[in-house]
Amino acid sequence: MKQYLLLSLLLITVFCKAQLVTTGKIEKLKDAWGESFTYTGEIKNKQPNGMGVAIYSNDYVLYYAGSFLNGQYNGKGVLLYKDGSFLSGNWKNGKQDGPGAHLNKSGDLFVGGFLDGKKEGSAKYVYGNNGILVGNMKADEYDGRCIYIPSDFKTLNDNIYVAGKKNGSGYQYEFGSKKLFEGTWKNGEWQSSGTASYNSFLKHPKFIAEKTDAHLLMAVTNSKNLLDDTSFAYDYSLKKRYFGRYNDGFIKSGIIVRDDSTRFIGNINTDGAYGQACLLKVGKYFDEGTYEKDFLTGPNSLSINIEKKTVYQGAASNGGEFTGKAFFVNASGVIYYGDYKKGLFTGQGYKIGTDGICIKGTWDDGSLQTLTSLTSATGENINLKPASLSDALTNAIKFYNNYFSAIEGKENYDLDWEDVDVAYSSNYHFPGSTGDYIFDDYDYSTYYLATYTSTTDFTKAKAKYDELCKQVKAAKLNLQKGVAPVLLEGSIESATEGAEKTISKFAVPSSISGYSTMQLGVGIMQKDDGYYEVFIIIGDDFGYFFEED
Repeated sequence: MKQYLLLSLLLITVFCKAQLVTTGKIEKLKDAWGESFTYTGEIKNKQPNGMGVAIYSNDYVLYYAGSFLNGQYNGKGVLLYKDGSFLSGNWKNGKQDGPGAHLNKSGDLFVGGFLDGKKEGSAKYVYGNNGILVGNMKADEYDGRCIYIPSDFKTLNDNIYVAGKKNGSGYQYEFGSKKLFEGTWKNGEWQSSGTASYNSFLKHPKFIAEKTDAHLLMAVTNSKNLLDDTSFAYDYSLKKRYFGRYNDGFIKSGIIVRDDSTRFIGNINTDGAYGQACLLKVGKYFDEGTYEKDFLTGPNSLSINIEKKTVYQGAASNGGEFTGKAFFVNASGVIYYGDYKKGLFTGQGYKIGTDGICIKGTWDDGSLQTLTSLTSATGENINLKPASLSDALTNAIKFYNNYFSAIEGKENYDLDWEDVDVAYSSNYHFPGSTGDYIFDDYDYSTYYLATYTSTTDFTKAKAKYDELCKQVKAAKLNLQKGVAPVLLEGSIESATEGAEKTISKFAVPSSISGYSTMQLGVGIMQKDDGYYEVFIIIGDDFGYFFEED
């Protein structure tokens, strides 16, 4: 019985470990269309599961940002294209499924339903030329009853569509002649007059069509001669189109288009937009979610910055401020997930860079204040204070490819080296170091610096320099998964008293990709105050610190 119990506990432990959610990076994945992408984000069972980003390497897609399930887009998400077009909404098995939106490169905005990646069900269109369509779709084609108003207002159409064309009963009102055509269409062409199979607002006894210097109307009016029922209006001074359901002269739900500027789809009352709605500012942004008193509010708000190529999914306050828990992705595909305050990443949360490294801690306006944990691209917890120099070098060299941003702390003014432009404290520390920094020189190169002995005694400084050189030369580095540890290539330079500086240079073997421009130096330098400083420096092979005297 005891043996059975122990076996059960072991199996439960193994199962729990398999179910553990971590973060990281997975390359060479395929989406539902067979396109390749690289994933960064939450991982479970060695697959994308949870919130993450799929970054594409093709010429047209920038990234997908949102929810994943077993490696596929699933849940809320946005597929953002490099030209600013996008697909947003609910996803299932890698394709849009449920309510969503689509902005294409021509500027046509669709809001409605999707099924298995195709437009299906209710549909609202605002075209790039300001035309409007409200109706139904099936398999990406107009299908069912659709009301269409072209951008030039010459007609107002209410027709049955089949497979993308007018087929069956319908109505067409011509503004110029003030004539209503009722009858039958086939393959998009008028066939004959007759009684349609359904009633239309175009046949309402109080339907009017008029044009003044102020407005153009094709609308139903009530007993007070105010717009009612289903109506269209264009305001010449505001350059705005209004189409939808009216009550006593006010639009209550529908579409509002400001020529070449904004597109609003949703409900309206005296306080402004309310309930589920969306707003497109052409070339600027797209907001979607629950509105209250004309502002986005609630935990499920979406804002796509078309100009900056960013996506925000999360909380908004009653004043339209992005405050609360949210998931944000910038133009490079970097994730910021956690607390936001007035649109700024402030509070608890984590950042996942394109290298897959997850930085968890406390933030202020996107700047790390306190580092809680660091997770590698393969999901392992990185010890911020490694015990051995080999481990310290391995991780620091891996940080190089993203300019050490994963471990960059607050700005630090204590580093008084010549040619240092700006320096930061490092949240990562080499064993035995007296200071750890990340800094830029005036050639815009970025370096990691660990300082050791600082003394006027050259003998002591040289002893430390020699010790570090030997340790670096012997260090076994695990830089690439599935590849045996490697030694750095380079030679040790003998330090001479009185020399301004001596640097022993080392490099990663060429068999390990990604580090061809990186060098590591162990140095001893005499400063102006007579002190000798011993250090390890990692960075580009250009710049002041690697130049010959």
